[in-house]
Amino acid sequence: MNRHGYRNLFMLVLITLYVAGTGFIVLYGARFYRDMVARSNENLQVRTAFSYFNNRLKQNDEQGKIEVRDESILIFKQEDSFILVYEEDGYLVEQNSLTDEIMVGASQKIARLSDISFTTDGNTLTVTFSDDQGEEHSITYTLMSEGVIS
Repeated sequence: MNRHGYRNLFMLVLITLYVAGTGFIVLYGARFYRDMVARSNENLQVRTAFSYFNNRLKQNDEQGKIEVRDESILIFKQEDSFILVYEEDGYLVEQNSLTDEIMVGASQKIARLSDISFTTDGNTLTVTFSDDQGEEHSITYTLMSEGVIS
């Protein structure tokens, strides 16, 4: 092989290595980005749930306005209606109703969560749930009003 043949072969090998390296970097970057977006979405669901409970409980921190039923339903009593919070088909949902009974299909999805439970001890309310990965999260709220939870 003459001198030009080696030079052309060397250039072809360099271009091939460059294209392969670039392809590897793009594929690795895409996988990293996909994983980062998945973690971000998971964290968003948890943050949404915490924020939702924080706001709802602050709005309803008055005597006799909050009820926990069967550790699975949180009821906020309004003047002429009820807000029911519970799990339905793997989602934390909220239902506005004139009665304190769950009506199938009448709820609004809040966040994708499962195994939601509500426990009370005096003026504290503990909310526990699992995210998409099965990781359990729990937060305890201390309500200011006496006898707020019935």
